[in-house]
Amino acid sequence: MQQPLITIEGGKPKKRLGLIPSVIVCAAAIPLPPRARIYFVFFVNFVHNHILATARIVISFLGRRFTGALIFLAYYLAVGPMALLVRFLGGTGTAAADEGSFFTDKEPEDSIRERFGRQY
Repeated sequence: MQQPLITIEGGKPKKRLGLIPSVIVCAAAIPLPPRARIYFVFFVNFVHNHILATARIVISFLGRRFTGALIFLAYYLAVGPMALLVRFLGGTGTAAADEGSFFTDKEPEDSIRERFGRQY
């Protein structure tokens, strides 16, 4: 005798697929070639038994696409035009060395012999 499938500890056992949904699934699978029929049955079983898992996969896929679209829009609607505006106005986009700033010029490079003498 097969034990009932319980997905969550203390949860209700899953029910079997009813007669009418079974007939619908079989009728949809009949015209498919044998290999596609196998994949179709696995897909229906996955969706029926794992609705939340399917929803998570779909939401993850849509979330990735939505994030990519937001990054694209942020760049081409905000960052890009601001960069063009700064370039058009003649700015360099970097901070200049003002009095009272922490900007310092780079020290001249040491010779190789002095470097070997003080490595750290």
